[in-house]
Amino acid sequence: ARAGEHEGGETWGDGEAGHTVEDDERWRHALEENEDDFADEMAQVGTELHMVCRNCAQHFTSNTNTDFGCRFHKGERKLDNNWNSVWSCCGQKHTMRGCVTGPHQPELDDDFLAGGGGD
Repeated sequence: ARAGEHEGGETWGDGEAGHTVEDDERWRHALEENEDDFADEMAQVGTELHMVCRNCAQHFTSNTNTDFGCRFHKGERKLDNNWNSVWSCCGQKHTMRGCVTGPHQPELDDDFLAGGGGD
């Protein structure tokens, strides 16, 4: 058989690449599996925009955002008299959960803030 004819075990293309019909079938099968995996992932994620909260860095969507979904500190980290890192807003150690609750706020990139609309 000539190169380019897809007969069992024959090479295809220019004959120098060494690809066989079996290689081609394995490649096609792998692509189909990846497409199925991608479709499954997209079905789970959906088409809804996923955002990151600028206050707590959690991921959220408009459907998962609630009035009390975010906990954060409004203050800054500072050192107390005993050299412990605490929050200026409430005096809690910096490892403690936020003292303020509210809905998640999306983190906007510089292009969006400059009027580019995120494009």
